[in-house]
Formats: sequence, C-alpha cells, structure tokens
Amino acid sequence: MRPPVKNSFRFARLLAAFCLGVFSLVPAFGQSGLLISQIYGGGGNSGASFNADFIELYNPTSAAISTSGLSVQYASAAGNFTQSLTLASASIPSHTYFLVQTTASGTTGAALPTPDTTGIAPNLSATAGKVALVNGTTALSTDTTCALIQADTQILDFVGYGTTASCFKGSGPAPTTANNATSIVRKVAGTNTNDNAADFTTSSPITPHNSGGGVVVPPTVPVVTIHDIQGVKSTTAMTVSPYAGQRVTTSGVVTTLLSNAFFMQSSDATADSNPLTPEGIEVFTSTKPTVLIGNAVTVTGTVQTYPAVTASKTPATEITSPTIVVTAPAVALPTPIILTTSMLTAGGGLYQLTPYEGMRVSVPSMTTISGTNGSITDANEPAEIATSVGYFYAVITGTARPFREPGVDIRDPAVPGLPAGVAKFDDNPERILVDSTIAGGTSLEIPTGAIMANVTGVLDFTFSSDSFYDPSRLILDATYPRTSVTGGMTVQAVTLPASNEFTVASFNIERFYNTSSADDLYYVPAGVNGYNGSSGTAIVSTGQTFISEAADNTPAAYARRLTKLSLAIRTVLNSPDVVTIEEVENQSVANDIAAQINSDAGVTNLYTAFSTDNKTYYTQDGTGISVGFLIKNTVDNLGVTQYGAGETFTPTSGSLTTLNDRPWLVLSAGIKRAAGVKDYPITVVVNHMKALTGQSSATTNSTRLKKELQAEDIAKFIQTQQAAGKHVISGGDFNAFEFSDGYNDTLGTYTNTNVLPATQVLQPGVAGLVTPPLTDLALTIPAAQRWSYVEDGSAQILDHMVVTPELVAAGAHFAYGHLNADFPLTAYNDATTAARNSDHDPAIGYFILPAPVLSATVTPNPATAFAGTTIGATSAGQVFTFTNTGEGPITVTGVTTTGDFAVTSACTAPVAISSTCTANVVFRPTAAGTRTGSVTFATNVSGSTYIVALTGVGINPPDFSVGDASGNATTSVTVVAGNTGTVPLTFTPLFGFSGTVSITCVSTATVAPTGVSCTAPAAFTLTGASTQNITFTTASRLFSRNGGLGFAPDASPLTKVLVLAAAGLLMLLAATSRKLGRAARLGGLLSILTAICFATSGCGGSSGPTVNPNGTPAGTYTYTVTVTSGTVVHKETINLIVQ
Repeated sequence: MRPPVKNSFRFARLLAAFCLGVFSLVPAFGQSGLLISQIYGGGGNSGASFNADFIELYNPTSAAISTSGLSVQYASAAGNFTQSLTLASASIPSHTYFLVQTTASGTTGAALPTPDTTGIAPNLSATAGKVALVNGTTALSTDTTCALIQADTQILDFVGYGTTASCFKGSGPAPTTANNATSIVRKVAGTNTNDNAADFTTSSPITPHNSGGGVVVPPTVPVVTIHDIQGVKSTTAMTVSPYAGQRVTTSGVVTTLLSNAFFMQSSDATADSNPLTPEGIEVFTSTKPTVLIGNAVTVTGTVQTYPAVTASKTPATEITSPTIVVTAPAVALPTPIILTTSMLTAGGGLYQLTPYEGMRVSVPSMTTISGTNGSITDANEPAEIATSVGYFYAVITGTARPFREPGVDIRDPAVPGLPAGVAKFDDNPERILVDSTIAGGTSLEIPTGAIMANVTGVLDFTFSSDSFYDPSRLILDATYPRTSVTGGMTVQAVTLPASNEFTVASFNIERFYNTSSADDLYYVPAGVNGYNGSSGTAIVSTGQTFISEAADNTPAAYARRLTKLSLAIRTVLNSPDVVTIEEVENQSVANDIAAQINSDAGVTNLYTAFSTDNKTYYTQDGTGISVGFLIKNTVDNLGVTQYGAGETFTPTSGSLTTLNDRPWLVLSAGIKRAAGVKDYPITVVVNHMKALTGQSSATTNSTRLKKELQAEDIAKFIQTQQAAGKHVISGGDFNAFEFSDGYNDTLGTYTNTNVLPATQVLQPGVAGLVTPPLTDLALTIPAAQRWSYVEDGSAQILDHMVVTPELVAAGAHFAYGHLNADFPLTAYNDATTAARNSDHDPAIGYFILPAPVLSATVTPNPATAFAGTTIGATSAGQVFTFTNTGEGPITVTGVTTTGDFAVTSACTAPVAISSTCTANVVFRPTAAGTRTGSVTFATNVSGSTYIVALTGVGINPPDFSVGDASGNATTSVTVVAGNTGTVPLTFTPLFGFSGTVSITCVSTATVAPTGVSCTAPAAFTLTGASTQNITFTTASRLFSRNGGLGFAPDASPLTKVLVLAAAGLLMLLAATSRKLGRAARLGGLLSILTAICFATSGCGGSSGPTVNPNGTPAGTYTYTVTVTSGTVVHKETINLIVQ
C-alpha cells in the first residue's frame, strides 16, 4: 500500500526536512543575531507569576544591535498574525537582554522588571501561539500559511509554542506551559539551532531579563581538532562525541555544501594517524552557507549529536549555531578514503563506516540496489505526479544484493514481552544511501543494477534515523560526472506459459482510484469507530458505510495509470488467465482496467472484472482500497464470493476493531480446454492483509494480533476447500515475509509450514490449520530471485502465491515480473512504459493444465446372470450402458464378447461428457451348466477398456436316445437271401422328452440293393423306454422250372436228397402235435418219398430249378434309420449282411 507520501522519507521526515529547508531560505535567520529568548503569556491570569505578558530578546553576538524599525508580532496557535508591537528604538549591547511588555498590567502577579518596550498588545496565549521578531513594522497579515511565514525574509526569528501551534521552526514547536507560573525559555542563552522543540524548554520560576540586567558572559570556548571532537569510534557500538553539548572552536577545509549546512574536514597535514577517529564533521547553519568548497574555515559552535541517541544507533556529530571565519579562500581538498568491499561487509555490523563519518570517500565502483526515490505528496496524488528526491541505495560492487532476513530488525525499539529466542535481522549494513542532489548536483534517475564508476563524496550519518532504517549516506559530489553511470535493470517480462499451462498472477496496483468521489465508500462493522473522510471525528458504527479517504485522480492521471497497467498486464505478464488485483478502489475501477486492456489488445471480451460493488460487497478500508479479479476469456467464471466481512476482534487497547479491512474474495472458475472437454476447476483466493505498520508497537498488540487472526481466518477457509478436493490458488499482498519477522509468523500459520514456537516469535502462529500443508511458490525459486518489493535498498517478498500441494506435484512453477520495485519513482509520470505503475512487482504462477481425465462406467456391473437357456437357443437380450463420467468425449471403438455370449447391437460413435451409449448382449449356450464370458467396451483412449463379466446357465433340450441292445448307434444283421431279418432298436426319452417319434429307413447306397425292403414301425408316442423293430426282407436268388418247387441248378443230388428227407422228418415230427394232425404226417411222408425218388431215379428231370434275377445278392448293405421328433433327429446305422 502506498502511504500518503510515497517515499521512504515517510511523512514525518519529509515534514521536518521541509520545515528546515524552507527556513534555510531565510537569510535573516542567524545573521542579525537577535533572538527571542523567553515568552510568557500568563500575565495577570489566575495564579500568574507576573501581572503582564512579555517577550524577552537576547543579543548573542559580540556587537550591539539596534532595535530601530523592528517589531514583535503574534498569531494564535491556528490563526494568522493580527497583533504587533513596534519596539522602542534602542541599542542592545552584546550578550544582553531586551524586555518587551506586551499587555497592560493586571491585578494578579508581580510587576515585571522595568520593560525596555511597553505596549497593550500583543495579548499572548499562556499555552500555545506563534511569535515573530520582524525586521519592519508592517503587519504580517498576508502570511496566512506556514509556508508563507517560513518564506518571509523579514522574519528574523520565529517561535511556535504549544502542541497545537500550526507553524514552528525545526522538528516541532516549543513546549506548552503547565500553568500561569511557567514561561517558555531558551535552554542555553544565545544557542539557536533553528529548532523550537530542541532550543526551548519551560521554566518555573520565571526570570525575565531587561537591558539593565547586566551582561551574560559566554563561556570560554576551547579550541579542538575535528578528530578530538569526533573521538575514537568503535566499529561495534555507538560512540558519542566527548564534547557533546559544549561550544568549541575548530578548523578545517570545506568539502561539500548543503542548503542548510556544510561539511568540513581536517587537512591531510593536520589529520591524526588513528584510523578510528573521523576527520570530518557537519556544520549545521540552518540557512544557506556563505562559505565555498575549498575554503579553509574556523568554526565556533555547539557540538550536538544528531539524530538523538534515542532515535538512532548510528547518530552523527555536528556543530550548530556556528560562527564562521574563512581563513583561506582556496586550499587543497583532503584526500578521500578509498572504500573497498573488505571495509563494508554484509556481516560487519552497523558501525563499520563510523570511523569515516563526515569525511571525503571514494569508491571505485558502486552497484545500485534500488531505483531513485521520490515522492507523491497528498497534494500531488490526484495528479499522480512523482517528484524525485534524488537518492537511492547502493553497495560496493562485488557485494551481493542485500535481502531482508528473518527476525526483528536490530534498529527496532525494544518491545515488552519479546522472547529471548527471537531471531535478529542485522539491517543489511552493507547498504549505502547515495544522495545525488543534496549537494547541488543533477538527480540521477536510475534503476537497480546500475554501475557507478569512481564515486566521490562525503560520508554522512545525520540521516540515519532508526525509525527509517537508513544506513550511512554518501553525499555525492555535485561535480560527479553523471555519464559515468552505466547499465541498470530494464523491465523483466515473465516467460510465456507452455501450451499445457495456465497462469494466475497477483498484482498490487497501488491505490488505484478513479476520478469520482461518489463511490468513495467503505463499510464499518457495528461497534467499530468509523470516520468520514479525513475528518478525524470518530463515529461508532451501527453497521453502516462511511466516506473513505480515496484520493480521486484527475482524468489525465487516471488515463495514464490505466495505460501503464494495461501495458504491464499485456506485455510483462503476457495476459494471464486470472489476475488478482489488490488496492483497486472498487468495481467501477476494475471495469475500467479491463476495458483498457481489451481496447489495447483489440479483443472486445479479453477480460472481465470483479471487485467490491458498494452494493453487495464493500471494502472495509478507510482509505477506500479493495481487492478484485481480472478474468480472461479463457476462463469460465462460476462465481465470486466475499468472505471475512463484518468480522471484528479486540486487541489489548480494548477497542473493538475491524479484522479484515479488505475482506478476501474467492473465485470459483474453470480453465477452458478443447471443445467438448470439461473445464479444469480452480479456486482462486485474493487477499490483502494488514500492513507491517504498527508491528513493533510497545503499547498495543493490535497489528500483530490482526495479522495473525487474518492468517488463521483464511487458512481455515482454504482447509474447507482443500478437504473438498478443490485446487486452491491464493494470491495477494500478504504484507509478510516468507519467514517470521519476529513479531508475527504469518506464512507459518497460513501454510502450516515451520510454524515457530512461542519462544521465537512475539505473536505465535497456529499450526495444523491446513492439512496437508500448503506451498508458498515463492520458496520454489532461487533465493536470489525472491523479491517483489524494495524497502530502503533491501529486497524482500510481500507478495506470495500459496497453493495446494497437488498443483505443485503436477509441475507448478513461479516467477516475479520485475517492472516496479527497482525503478525510479519518476517513471510513474511516463505513460509510454509499464515501469513503475505501482510499488510492487507482480507474482505469477504457472500451472499444468492436465489433459482431461477420460473415464467411464459400464452398467450393470456386476451383470445380472442370464436366465437358464436351452443349448443352442438365444436368450433375451441384456442392455449394457456405457456412461462417460470423464472430462472429455470418448469414442467406443467396439463392443466384443467372449464365451457363449454375443452382441446384437452396439454404439461406436463419440460419447459426450455425461452422455451414454448402449449395447445389447444375448446368451447362446453351447453346453449345459454354468457358462462364463465377458463383454468389453473398447475406446479410443489408450489402455482404457471396460470389461464386465458375464454368466449364464445352459440347459439341455428334451431329447431321446436310439440304439441297439447295447446302446450302439451302429449295428448289423445277417440274413440269407430270401429271408427276413429284424433289428430291435431301443428308444429312451431324455430330459423330460415326450412326443411323437417318426422313423424312416433308407439305404445309403445311391441305388438301393435288389430285393431288399426295410420296414420301420409306424410313428408312435414316446413317453418311456420302448423297443421298436426294424425289419429287413430279402429276395431269394432261385426259382423252379415249371413253376414248382426246385433246387438251384448248382445243388448236388446229395444236397437235394438230404433237404427233402429233412423236410419229411420235420413234418412227421410235427404230426405228433394235435393241432397239425394228419395233414402234417402226409406231407412228411410225401417229402421222404420225393427224396427217395431224387436219390433213386433223379426225380424232376430237365424241368429242375432256375436263377431268380430279382434275388438279393449276397453282400453288406448300409441303411440309415432316421428317427425324428420335431427338431430332434437321431440316426442309427444298420449294416445288412445278406448271404
């Protein structure tokens, strides 16, 4: 955050320097010699010591001073000069007083000593006012401002007294009197440092002096050398002059001139040989010196320590209220001390250069470690005009750039309760402040990294206030050739992201206000004091808005800032996907920033903006700054939410206090990928935490407690996001280093990393709020690259990017774009460069944009078992659904099955996110029992197939078996031609068979055998085991000649006789049966007689038997018996053997 005055002087230093600087323009001061020595305004009041007010004057010079034409004039503490009194014409002798009574005598208090001038005015205030001794009698009515008063050359001396005095000399007004018995008096008569606060004190009792009070003889002034005044310096501890507070006389050569002082140094011939005794000293004249460089001078004045030992650990010794005599117009300057890296080291401590205080030094080469400083005052802030102050920080070339280190700065004041184990930061003593203009030279407007060759100047410690952490100051010779400076940083753009990366940047854009006062609002939680603008009047809020202190820009300044910021975001940060912005005023300003970038980029919708809109979300910062987002069109904004608003806490001061001055905003977003692919989800947090100001307070823990509670607040929120699997990126101005500064351990609490114990930090952090710990990406870059801010020459991190660990594991990396912190402040005025559009460098994180996770499910899984299905049959289909559960489309390239399963329909088209496709699978068992297999969905994603196991039960169909008596499917039968053969077949029903069975018998030969017929039984119903005969009938191969009985032609007579005889015997045997009877006996006898006839006479003659052409030839013939019942078919093979 930019303070009201934008430089490292800070406002108090600037004001003090301004006051001293302006008074130095008044040549009358310290030249007429007449001083205001005492003021009393309680005359005649209740409890007054004297009955009239008075102003006492003193002549500290060695000559008389005339009062002719002089006046004393008075103004109230906050008012203008309205009362005056012309002094009586008189001559004030050397070292004597002059008493001016300014009001008529009252009734309370003693009478004054006889006044030298009497009047009835001015009527002085007893507690606060302004008194001027004027060379003239014209009223100072036109001196209506302090600046005009300080610029009025007619004013010889001026005293502002009381804490409410609107104008004074030096660092502050003279003190307020406690009562009407107290006056304001110079601490030492005749001593004048042009600092009312330092020169005056209060006195009771009051001792007014008039011209008759005698001569105040000044003390004897010793004549001493400069090295005696300085004393022997320690290089490990503070050394104060042994002559501090004494008036001395010393001599030397003028080495450099300032606007209100000069430096002098012993000549080479008069210097001592002790390297620890400085030979140079500052002479504070309070006005422009009249001496010249090279003058030999003798100076008489008071030795003082400045800054005070309570304000600086390395104070300087100076001579004030000097009387100067030039003893020679031009002498050789003392030879400068050559400073080397061995004389000023990083570990050498604060006091390394104190032996060279006030002396001429030369450095062969210096390297700058900051840009030239400057200021944008409250008056200039609307126009955003930066003015150079001409100084910057440097190290002796060869010394590494100094960075802020862990712990409490050794120059900080002691804080009660600070643990003994707190680390200490050595304040980077290797730094030197180089002032290019204070000695009258042209300002060097240079960045960090510039090389200054052969530097010469005077080493000064009067600028080394602890509260501003300033090191020794090298007052650059006015004659130093500015062209000797070379090089220096240029704007450092960050690298472009890779094709598979997205970027998130964080940018503190520094007090970015628009031109309108209508939206200067902030919200104050109930019970907390609010203020309207800079009124200073506290109003206890009821939970309401107040007018902020926003410094509205002029249109020209606003346009310039928009242009510079657009350049920075587009050309330095390469247009990140998301930019968190801090110190933006509100939604209106954020919109204007986005519009400027879009216009400059030529892309209408490149960025959209979000910030506090003064409707739903407000800032709670009295200066009117807030946080926000710039969101690129590569990102889908899913929503922005404000957190932490309205929260309060109570510090040790006891006052209810706003916790989050700038409540943090959270962006839920998706980084776009290819068409049809799901966004990559991220959660971005922007925060701007409490500034470091007030951390070292000894009276309240408000800043320290607020910073810790803020860290805890956001860490707890991030934990809820991390636990939900969110990818969290937290960017912003943390106003904290990457380590503990001894007062707080902000990043320790925030990340749950290396949280320090209470023995090592004043306000302990809390461990374990985020699990697993978060990563500060700043710690992933080399130490030499870790800075986003430069404070008094020390590079440091204030801007961080904290992320959840999976982003780091995926390959996140980090950088800073260096375009602000290292550049001269006057670059603010240049609209053609991105440099110095803020005081912070932006941070940027690079994150891997992963390829979409392609995933799917197939349901049902496990599959439902297919119902029992007859072998050979096809079951009803079962539908399997492929659902795309991933982040991108998936193409099903094929659906296949194994086992007794088959796909009857399937999809092969691309399946969009959350869409489905189906496949129909059937079961066709080839065997009985449990059958297994699978269905596989193959996809275009390497290694991604989706398999579901399948089961079903095969069932045998109703059947029967056919076979011979032995169950054989092949059998045979032997038949003599002319005879009949029978083959019995057994039919057995199987698996519940019941049905009609049809039988056919067919020869397998192409031409059926002659004389054979195969007779199958008629169709029958088979319900149980059954035997059915297959009958074969064959034809005889012989016939008789006359158509009677006969034998084959080739039968032998014996054969014929035996056959007939056998037939007769058979008939006779058969005759024994009652059923056959007489006919059989006659047949048998006839057969025997026929045989006898054949045997004896050859009965039958030429009319014997002949060959039958249709007889069945001997051989083997194959027949197929086909048994059919519906679709069930069985076959039996019968081999017919014919003899």
